[in-house]
Amino acid sequence: MLKSIPYFGIRQVYLAGDDEALHEILLKTHPGLNFGPPPFDLVYLPAPDPVFLAREGPDPLPWHNDTLCVLDRIHLSHQNTECWEKVKSLPQVRVTIDAFHCGLVFFRREQAEQHFKIRI
Repeated sequence: MLKSIPYFGIRQVYLAGDDEALHEILLKTHPGLNFGPPPFDLVYLPAPDPVFLAREGPDPLPWHNDTLCVLDRIHLSHQNTECWEKVKSLPQVRVTIDAFHCGLVFFRREQAEQHFKIRI
């Protein structure tokens, strides 16, 4: 994730949960990051959450077409793996990368739907 920040030109970050250690690491390695307001360039979720990613309604979504969503611990439990599969099937999700420990999700509407597995 740290190497993706300069590559994708990330400026606005959303960290779900209370992960102060990750917040400090991000600020230390990339001091120009902002942690509010939406839309976010990077969304970090500590576990796959299809309900969060399938948000609909009058509130604007907290991401945009080029947002990178990092889902941690996608294969930690059977429940997380099932949630990861649900995330992959959401209509707004265009590209996913399964890196075993985490999953990357892209919403780029102009991209053909693709799902990758990378074993490192």
